[in-house]
Amino acid sequence: MLNAKYVPREEYVKLPFEERLIRLSKTEDERANELNDGLISVDLHSLTFHPFSGDEREAKPYPTERIGNSGLTCISETVDDFGHNPHHEFQIVARDVWHYTDFFPKQQGMGIALCADDIREAKRDGEQSVLVSIEMDGSQVIGPSIMYERGTPEEHYPFLDRIDVLHRLGVRRFDAIANFRGYLGDGCLERSDSGLSLYGLAFVERMNEVGMMIDTSHWGERSTLDAIEASKVPALISHAGARSLVPKNRRLKSDELIQALAEKGGLIGVCGIPNYLAQTRRQGVKDMIDHVDYIVDLVGVDYVGIGTDIVWGHHASLGVHRHYITHMGMDVAAEYMEGIESLEEWPNIARGLVSRGYSDREIEKIIGGNALRVMDEVIK
Repeated sequence: MLNAKYVPREEYVKLPFEERLIRLSKTEDERANELNDGLISVDLHSLTFHPFSGDEREAKPYPTERIGNSGLTCISETVDDFGHNPHHEFQIVARDVWHYTDFFPKQQGMGIALCADDIREAKRDGEQSVLVSIEMDGSQVIGPSIMYERGTPEEHYPFLDRIDVLHRLGVRRFDAIANFRGYLGDGCLERSDSGLSLYGLAFVERMNEVGMMIDTSHWGERSTLDAIEASKVPALISHAGARSLVPKNRRLKSDELIQALAEKGGLIGVCGIPNYLAQTRRQGVKDMIDHVDYIVDLVGVDYVGIGTDIVWGHHASLGVHRHYITHMGMDVAAEYMEGIESLEEWPNIARGLVSRGYSDREIEKIIGGNALRVMDEVIK
């Protein structure tokens, strides 16, 4: 841990930035700083910006300076306005996507990433990029699974072209099953898992065609395996972890699923959500690295990345967080994540990997290189 004694969250957030960093030897510290400065880093799933939500983030100014302090090259900003748009009406989703793609280029030193080369260019220019993503029930966003007549997927499911519209608006990642059962298939918190429907398979096919990353973070086990098998390009789990380390957490992924994902060249991002990766009072970046270690031992370093899924604010106090945890029979044991309480502490990822003995090349892959590889393979 960062501190010998436990520090309550209200005291922790007041600590100077240097005191929130993992302690390293002088040589390790210099190496970690060089890696953070020199490497491309990608957070596969971010929630720094929430213009319409009803929680404590609403109406707060965007933390541009703190995002800059993180040193991140790319954040994958996620539209998931459940409270603002509970029925996921397509017109509202499209407007919200436009709001994101309009907002970020107006921030100093930021721009929209439509492909991996945009992220590489941002690094060369000393700027930060934003990969716009969606996380919600895609079957509602796109339309009901109405079969008009037998024939092509377009004739079966006449609203699939809305995926094309979202792609043209700038969306490059879509997590389209939101925990429970929808027209596409079953989510990870559903009481049973029947996998993907025919509509879900058509959805995967259309995402392949337009060049959009299929994110299965909230999908059920069978649904995810179906998507991995059906997809012609690698699939993505942007924010999760290894269920073997926390068996009660159904949002984490089984060894079988992680292995199937890796066999098809996919990628799993380890999250930084409180109470997901451990059930102890003190949790933090150490637990994230524990899950990275486990996945690397299971399938190798080429198939793991980072997708923090953390917010600016008291994540563990959010109603949706407590709902997830209690729904799965777990405890809200920790009030925050030490060393990764916000994206400003992103440098601790590389520092933690340095402390565990990872090589420079391995760290390069984990914090950004593997994400770039998948984007190159998927995004057109």
